[in-house]
Amino acid sequence: MLVLSPPQLYEQITVPVEIGQGGTLCIEAQQASSPLPESNLMELADGEKGELTIAFEKPGTFIYMLYQPAGEDPLIHLDQTVYILKVTAGTNGKIESVLLHKEGSDEKAAGVSWRNSVKKQAAVTGDRKYIREYAFSSLAALLIAAVLFRIGGGSDETV
Repeated sequence: MLVLSPPQLYEQITVPVEIGQGGTLCIEAQQASSPLPESNLMELADGEKGELTIAFEKPGTFIYMLYQPAGEDPLIHLDQTVYILKVTAGTNGKIESVLLHKEGSDEKAAGVSWRNSVKKQAAVTGDRKYIREYAFSSLAALLIAAVLFRIGGGSDETV
């Protein structure tokens, strides 16, 4: 006779995520055996909101770091805030406590939020394409002056 066992019960947490100017969230577990979401990276566009969900099936204390990895766009200044998520799960993964806070702060956070900004570009105040031509013409003038000085005998005396 085949007997079906009841499904395992487990709980999960969901953390709201927002990244101003868009960006990538990265989650790292302190221990390799910690449960993780489907992906440890989450891409969000500017104005888009997301949710980070982690399911817990076994007891333990699990600590995570949430941050933005370095970006490739030199015009975006990334908010370097690091969040710490600490979850304590009991029997069958029943959530006993959840603490989310910014690294270095004891103040609880309701979600993670980064405010990236666009770097201002320096204003171009002149037409720079003539700099090379100006340098070459100045060098040519100095060479001509040197040649004429040698031809003239190299002296400043007037006759």
